Amino acid sequence: MIDGGAAAKLRQGDSGMSIARRLAIAGIAAVAPLAANAGTFTTLYSFTGGGSDGGYPGSLVYRDGTLYGVAGAGVGPSDGKVFKFDVAKGTLTVLHSFQGGSDGIGPNDLIYQNGILYGTTVRGGSGDVGTVFAVNAKTGAETILCSFATGDQYTNVFPGGLIYENGVLYGLEQEGGANNIGEVFAVNPSTGAETDLHDFGSAPNDGALPFTSLIFNNGLLYGVTSRGGPNSCVDVLIGCGTVFSINPTTGVESTFYAFIHGSDGYWPYSNLVYHDGMFFGATLNGGNKACKHGCGIGFAINAATGAETVLDKYTYNGESPTAEIVVGGKAYETLDKGSGGYGELVEMTLKSGHQKVLYTFTGGADGANPTAPLVYIKGTFYGTAPVGGKSNYGTIFKYVP
Repeated sequence: MIDGGAAAKLRQGDSGMSIARRLAIAGIAAVAPLAANAGTFTTLYSFTGGGSDGGYPGSLVYRDGTLYGVAGAGVGPSDGKVFKFDVAKGTLTVLHSFQGGSDGIGPNDLIYQNGILYGTTVRGGSGDVGTVFAVNAKTGAETILCSFATGDQYTNVFPGGLIYENGVLYGLEQEGGANNIGEVFAVNPSTGAETDLHDFGSAPNDGALPFTSLIFNNGLLYGVTSRGGPNSCVDVLIGCGTVFSINPTTGVESTFYAFIHGSDGYWPYSNLVYHDGMFFGATLNGGNKACKHGCGIGFAINAATGAETVLDKYTYNGESPTAEIVVGGKAYETLDKGSGGYGELVEMTLKSGHQKVLYTFTGGADGANPTAPLVYIKGTFYGTAPVGGKSNYGTIFKYVP
């Protein structure tokens, strides 16, 4: 079990927005960008940061010619918005503007299910530590399904993105839970009833600070913790991170893979994706010793055996992806920094680990520091950059290979 001193050290330096978004907003570097590679990149929309659209967009979901997303991470000029973007017309419409208080502040990434958009907020609600909400995709009518409870010692729960499986919403709190270092929760979207499935730090060698969102495979929920586990990376209080599984019915959690302080990488950084019997992801550190703590690696873990394969050892700080999706045997990744310092879109062949830079952001009108996974629709990728653009409040873009 992780004690209070360990929990405090694990939390050190965190603020009230998602980890990926904090890294993006703080991570712009004054480095000369590289030239764009093959393919066509188009900026579809630049956020103004005002009341009409907000700023700092998160990830997108697509349905029937429309992209849905959130703007505003609990900072800047508003308490956040849920928007829709008509791809053919290039127009953005705000569906809901958060008002703070019980309504919530700072929406996180959305999912779409049966005409309803579900998401979480990082603040607001009855305990001012976040909510789970539902927004009608046609009318914009919002319902607060539940409010997170204030922790015993700390008020930050930092809920991440949700998934929907078998009529239930599942999600992660990056902090919060009984030990204030994260938990897995379930919410009934019909009643708003919340169930805590697992509190991290409640068992020996357990993970801590779960990162990004869950995925569902073969009856189990899988995810990564950015810290914790049996192997120490910095000192005895901070582990190297894990890939975990959890039974959504019983709440029984298992450490599926524990990273070590070495060539296999440590501190998982991107979302976990499943393809053809393997889990794919990336770590922030470990691998190539050209960086002080290692430059990070891309990994594949066999879903049947738990054996890890290192696909790629990154060569400089900021090269590891923050998010990825898999299309046709290739991973398409967003990097919040990359070689130019403003972010990249990267293609990786899963079998070989070979990488190819598709586009290098300039930090200007095209945006900067993308952190959300791309959306793939009929040969075109759509995504967001949380900063940059005409007013430096982020962009929506498309990329055609």
